[in-house]
Amino acid sequence: NWVRNIRDVIRLHRDELLAIEDKENKYRRLVELNVQEQALNVFKSGVVQEVRSQSVASPSVESIVPRVHALVYDPRDLELIQLDVDYKGALREYDEVYRLLAKSCDGKDAFFA
Repeated sequence: NWVRNIRDVIRLHRDELLAIEDKENKYRRLVELNVQEQALNVFKSGVVQEVRSQSVASPSVESIVPRVHALVYDPRDLELIQLDVDYKGALREYDEVYRLLAKSCDGKDAFFA
């Protein structure tokens, strides 16, 4: 269920979250971390990786698609914030497990192609 995903994020980022004393700031950071983790989960999914590999193989595609964006809406400031997600770091860290698309067929960096 969805609560387990939140608990996993807390477990993964426990030290960072424990270091934040203000309750509201702690929840805000938890929301950001959760969005980042879920964006990585979408990026690692088989469907996204399959489409990315097809776009690498297509000569008519100018850039690798789909692109995954991590966005958070801040109702206090009425802002939509794009979070930084280290997809290249995820490629390095998870490639052996997930076989993520990192290189194009010609060996060029396909991540930002």
